Amino acid sequence: MAWHLGLLVSLLVVFASVFTEATTSRRMDDFISAVERIEAENAGLQMLDVVKGLRKAAGFETDLIKRHLGDLSDARDLGRDPSVVSYLSKVIIHSVSQLGEEEGVVLTLDGSNVALAPMLLGLEAGLQSTIQGLYPLTLTENLVASLVHHAHNEQTSAPLGTKGFWDSIQSPKVYTLSGLPSLATDALITGGMDGFILGLEVATSDLRELSLSDLLKSYYSHQLDAAGLDAAPRLISQNRRMNFKKLASFSLLKSQVVQALTVRRNLDESERKRLDDVVKGFEEFVHVYAGN
Repeated sequence: MAWHLGLLVSLLVVFASVFTEATTSRRMDDFISAVERIEAENAGLQMLDVVKGLRKAAGFETDLIKRHLGDLSDARDLGRDPSVVSYLSKVIIHSVSQLGEEEGVVLTLDGSNVALAPMLLGLEAGLQSTIQGLYPLTLTENLVASLVHHAHNEQTSAPLGTKGFWDSIQSPKVYTLSGLPSLATDALITGGMDGFILGLEVATSDLRELSLSDLLKSYYSHQLDAAGLDAAPRLISQNRRMNFKKLASFSLLKSQVVQALTVRRNLDESERKRLDDVVKGFEEFVHVYAGN
């Protein structure tokens, strides 16, 4: 009996060590592994319970989120292991440091960089059937914030879509923006597109019956064979642009952006002119991210 107990303790120590090492890396696979561990410790929970529990564990809540998704008073406490809670807060909450390092971003198998926050918010909106919240939570607010910031700081910021690079592809830990930063980075927009796509899908299909880890694996971990996209499932990250182009209403998104910008009162005449010019270039955003 003592031998079995000792073996069990040894295995737990090894597992904890492997988990800690893995979660210093910023790969989507690492995040999915963390989700699988949480699901195993909280058997029987629905996908919505897990998504809300992840957000609660990460301490991720804003007035915008409360307005569309409600507060987290009924969310489950899923973060029992301090190392898991620490990891979730680092990988879910988005920020950009003064050095240009972008947090809350993971590297996926298809080579894209995805901010987890808008992806998870889109999923939660879809699972709650809060379709009117999909655009604001995944894209609109980030686009508006970035456009306004750029109007104020034209010389030191980009309007949309700043890309970056990892310190390592095999074990990515630090993602640094290249070029002028924006408040709607490429990773935020990509995560927003995924959140919109997945949120709309779970709202209108039986995908909500899957576990969160299974949904994320099917979307982000599919590897193409020799037949390429022609023989691949429709709902995979490699089809992101095609699905976004098919599902999103760009006229609605643009009207929401313009409407939000018109209520901004703290812009001088030159800043508002720059903002108008950027908004007129909205079609460039559509071209870049939907191939339109």
